[in-house]
Amino acid sequence: MSQDVKAEFSRAALCDSAVFLTVDAGYLCHALFTIDQLAKGHPERDFDFCIVTTDDLPPHDLIDRHNVRICRLATGSIAQDVPATARIPMAAYLRFYCARVLGADYARILYLDADLIYRRGNIAQLLRVDLGNHAIAGVREPVQFRRKNFIPKDMKGLGFGFFLSMNAGVQLIDTKAYNAARIGERAIELAVSRPEKMLAYDQTALNAVLQGKWAELPPCWNWLYGFRTLYYTELFDPAILHFTGRRKPWNHLNGEFPVKYANLYRAFYRAHFPEKLALMPPSAKPSQAKLRHLRYFIKHIIDLPRFVPQMDRFEDDFDIKL
Repeated sequence: MSQDVKAEFSRAALCDSAVFLTVDAGYLCHALFTIDQLAKGHPERDFDFCIVTTDDLPPHDLIDRHNVRICRLATGSIAQDVPATARIPMAAYLRFYCARVLGADYARILYLDADLIYRRGNIAQLLRVDLGNHAIAGVREPVQFRRKNFIPKDMKGLGFGFFLSMNAGVQLIDTKAYNAARIGERAIELAVSRPEKMLAYDQTALNAVLQGKWAELPPCWNWLYGFRTLYYTELFDPAILHFTGRRKPWNHLNGEFPVKYANLYRAFYRAHFPEKLALMPPSAKPSQAKLRHLRYFIKHIIDLPRFVPQMDRFEDDFDIKL
């Protein structure tokens, strides 16, 4: 892979660890939203911010303000070879290259999706946690908190039995170990050779390669915010909210999500991307989605005896299961 990909950097590395996001130009605003939140929460940070892309990104004042390191990749034919859609673009697969291209500068890197809201938590400490003999750490798919020994459809399709599956939205990576195991290369090779089996796209490729051999982070670091976790959020005070699927705080404003999350984006757009603010629909009141909330309440009640005890497994934010 390293021979197939060329990387150009906007500046030299300043630290030995980094938080990185992989986006195209269309998602730059969301990447900068996440970076802006993290920067405000870590004014004296000892890690770099990186955006990895194949696009020529437009200049922006937040890139300069937060000293974001831009890594532009030339990936050859991979853009035509991996399975992708408008919702899951080729940029999602760039994370598989990043341990290789960033590993010369960083011992640890933390990948984040660009549809996250950072609420709290010490990212610098997270970047230093012990991973044992694992190359990567993440948070398991929530369905496996609710259903013991559940095998996701994409893993069944590849012929696998049960193992823990990671949600790919937050990944803590030891670059040396990741590269030694050729995790990124193997994931790309699988995605290219069996595209029809990549039901969850890059996440399928990652889990198929790892087969459960990863360190488990507490769910607070990648809280999949949706109709089965909505009312548990304040109870467990997650550090990072992850809005998976098509429902986002900037486009799905029918009363399902608290207005405060949409307002975070409104304020950010108003200050930094006014053209995006004009595209946001008005927020509906929760009462306008009362039938949906009734269904969600019922789901939470059903999940209570299975989901909530799983949270007790973790003593604190840094109780990593090796």
